[in-house]
Amino acid sequence: MDSKENLTNVEDAEVECEVSDRNYLKLPEIPGNVTNIAMCVEYPLLAVASDTGFVNVYELKSEEFLCNYSYPYSATSVIWSDSKLDGIGASIIVGFEDGTLHWLNLVKELIKHKQKINIQKEGPEVQMQKDESEVLENLTVDKAQSEEYVSIQKQNNDQVNLDPNLDDIQSRNDVIEEIEVDEVYDLILRAITKPHVGAAFCLSINRNSSILVSQGMDSKLFFFQLKDFTFIPLGFYLNNHQVDYFGWLNYANNSEFNEEMERLLIFCKHSYILEIGIPNVIFYKEIGDTRKSFCIEQDNCQVYKINGLLQFHELGDKISDIDLEETSEIGREILQKLKYREKKEKREAREQELGISGHITPPRILCCLPSTVPGRMWLSLGKSDSGYLFEFEFIKEFQDQPIDFIPLRALEIVSSDMVSILSMSFSSCGKILLMGLEDRTLHVCHLHEPFDPSSGFNFKKIDAYESTLNIVDCVYVSSDGRKVLKNLSQIIS
Repeated sequence: MDSKENLTNVEDAEVECEVSDRNYLKLPEIPGNVTNIAMCVEYPLLAVASDTGFVNVYELKSEEFLCNYSYPYSATSVIWSDSKLDGIGASIIVGFEDGTLHWLNLVKELIKHKQKINIQKEGPEVQMQKDESEVLENLTVDKAQSEEYVSIQKQNNDQVNLDPNLDDIQSRNDVIEEIEVDEVYDLILRAITKPHVGAAFCLSINRNSSILVSQGMDSKLFFFQLKDFTFIPLGFYLNNHQVDYFGWLNYANNSEFNEEMERLLIFCKHSYILEIGIPNVIFYKEIGDTRKSFCIEQDNCQVYKINGLLQFHELGDKISDIDLEETSEIGREILQKLKYREKKEKREAREQELGISGHITPPRILCCLPSTVPGRMWLSLGKSDSGYLFEFEFIKEFQDQPIDFIPLRALEIVSSDMVSILSMSFSSCGKILLMGLEDRTLHVCHLHEPFDPSSGFNFKKIDAYESTLNIVDCVYVSSDGRKVLKNLSQIIS
């Protein structure tokens, strides 16, 4: 990829706020059914995987197909790394049904065509005829190759004089040369490994793009160090828990990255989270080529349980800035208590309406977002806790017993009407929070503080009336902030 191309992030919140004017479109069809998608962090590109083994790459600005990669087995998962991994953000890692992981690299080549055009002048009219056309050669953007090509062309031009002589002028014929340049993209296989017996159905990469984790149908959770287009195995856990998705937690300051302070979060289907340590790269260097396997037990993981949180919904109550400006300190406290009382009455009325009493069944953990505070995470929950985002704090030191999660802060998505939030994503500048809901709607929330949901305001709902779109189970924002991807087949631009 050419780093000088105009495909960089747009850090303009005003541009990203223009979500109201929707234009639904479909990219060129991919063979088979779509199994997974990944959006490039650095450029407005999209990778789409299918059950026929195809991985297609599309350019979102022009909505054009660029290239694809095919494999005999179904593609089950795909992730697109940022520039920390390869320097340009062109690496795609795909998991397949046969348990293999493929490291693909998107490359661009320039193909130059030289055409000699004979211009015949007859009276006042000019007729152009192409005498010959030949493909010179495939040229990459590599500077050395470009200079070599220029040198060869210069030598050829010294041997063959293409300038018209007097006879050409007298016969009123001119010969000119045109060079056309075509851009051609391709997905190159850089590395392949087979850690699983069954399908590799869940992939995730850490914040520094140095560690890859892969969960297979064989109940094994593999860790790899990613370096120089090589999968370096670090070890694996025997993981019999039903995994929904992964998250990464760092106890270090967000402005810094400390791999030793990083943990993997496994969000499981039955309302609990596993926090586990990452196999240490330095440790394996010391013991040589030996690879050690681990089993997830009490002494090397922490279990967090989540019960119903209706009693904590009031944590997100806020007074508008206008009210606070015109209110004294005592009046502000009264306002807050009134708002709390109103919210509590609303909650109790909803509990009565839903027939909730006594023990509340645990809600499912639907999606997560990192917090600006180290060691914390924002979660969206289902059932009676739908329509809220809760911030939880994790414990660095593992305990002997499971921990009941209690939220520190909560944000009510006032436009959600208590509908489950299935997916969340920040815009590139962090001033916009986008959420996909179970009722086929996309919700936009502005943030006073970048990447901090607790500062949310100005909620907006965008309806999606397509009969083929049942739920919005994923939301991605393109790197230029102009396209939002909903579900697996719909694009909003």
